[in-house]
Amino acid sequence: MWKDRLRTQLGVLQQQSILALWDDRRIGAGADWYQEICQAMEAAHVAVFLISADFLTSPFILQEEVARLMTRRQQEGLPIVPILVRPCLWKQVPWLALMQLRPTDAQPLSAGNEYQIETALMAIAEEIAALFQRATPETTVAQIQRTAATPAAAAVSPRPVGTGQRPTDQPVHYSGQTKIAVCSRLLADWSQLADYLDVPLPDRARFDRGREPQGVWEWLEARGRLAELAGTLAAIGRDDLVEVLQARPR
Repeated sequence: MWKDRLRTQLGVLQQQSILALWDDRRIGAGADWYQEICQAMEAAHVAVFLISADFLTSPFILQEEVARLMTRRQQEGLPIVPILVRPCLWKQVPWLALMQLRPTDAQPLSAGNEYQIETALMAIAEEIAALFQRATPETTVAQIQRTAATPAAAAVSPRPVGTGQRPTDQPVHYSGQTKIAVCSRLLADWSQLADYLDVPLPDRARFDRGREPQGVWEWLEARGRLAELAGTLAAIGRDDLVEVLQARPR
């Protein structure tokens, strides 16, 4: 997933105490997630937006996160780095059309091969590091370790808002029997699956209690992202469910 891939590149800088990272996975069990996201947005020195159609259609991201961060950009000069991860109609969004996107020439990361993707992410990480150092010229290492970041907008200290890489752009469909078989066996692993897929917390809160696996499935289905399901299940160690997807008729 794009958030994790960017975090890996930025993690090198964090290990060298050049910057600190934050994302919503650092929110502890039972914590007030909304308050923690707000605090992180206020503390961030650099914010990163991982741009996709999902990002641009999420009410919470647009009304809460983007609105707050763009206000800080206008009033305080907060650096924001928008990264195009998948093709979408970003040019039709007035506030975004005025910004310089990364990678170079606004070519979506998903269009590149592995080498091109890693090279682009490395260049973006270097740019983020430079922005962070300009924003905090007097910051000590100890202060960096305490620095927070941002949310579904990522921040650097970030939370890259990411979305998983699609194995294919072709729509994927599964039978109702396949959905039942997978969801009935996914059980508590739905939360880890949702993490890998970057399902926003407000969307998860709308899942019916006891039917969270179905909620994740239907969230993917509504966004035309079922093609990501098999790869993500494999990533969380549920090869048994990958076999169900492969064995059942579509």
